[in-house]
Amino acid sequence: MEKPKFKNWELEYKRWNDQKVEKHSEEKRIETWITKGIDLNAIEWAEMFGKYLSKEKDDALDINGQTINRNQNQNRNQNQNRNQNQNQDENQKLSHLSSSQLRKFFGTLKSLQNQILMDSNIDDNGNLPEEHKKQILMLKPQLAYAVARAKSSYAKIYNFYFVINESIKYIQTKKHFKNFISLLEAIVAYHKVEEENKEKK
Repeated sequence: MEKPKFKNWELEYKRWNDQKVEKHSEEKRIETWITKGIDLNAIEWAEMFGKYLSKEKDDALDINGQTINRNQNQNRNQNQNRNQNQNQDENQKLSHLSSSQLRKFFGTLKSLQNQILMDSNIDDNGNLPEEHKKQILMLKPQLAYAVARAKSSYAKIYNFYFVINESIKYIQTKKHFKNFISLLEAIVAYHKVEEENKEKK
């Protein structure tokens, strides 16, 4: 699956990462959190990501931080002749990750969590049996299906998909799986807080 055209999350991550003493790609940070454990940076990142996923109708941005216009495929002359006071509704908006989308995925994951963590034949640092690894890998197509059902290619479920995909790559042991669950639970918690705050307004 191709990465989305909008780069809002990449820009937000870059701003956050630039403030850190040690600068790492998001992929490298996720690998460290899954394989070595959750730290304060992971919690900060999860809060930022959960809030981002919940935010509604923000303008889609390109890699340069410029707003993506719905009519961007019009030729340059038409764009130059467009009235300077164009309606803001022409800006491409992003659709947020809904609570129901998150709940469906998390429900599947919780069922898998019960199976893996209750398996007394595996210690924390022991490699997961192939059966469990296959079950974890099956999360990818399930989420890909949810992405395919999104009504727009400008949907934040794409960002969620790529973060989950990246995380799954590093799960080899029960401890890795526990770290994955912890990271996801933090994202879900901050997303829920943001959703409840929206309801209060």
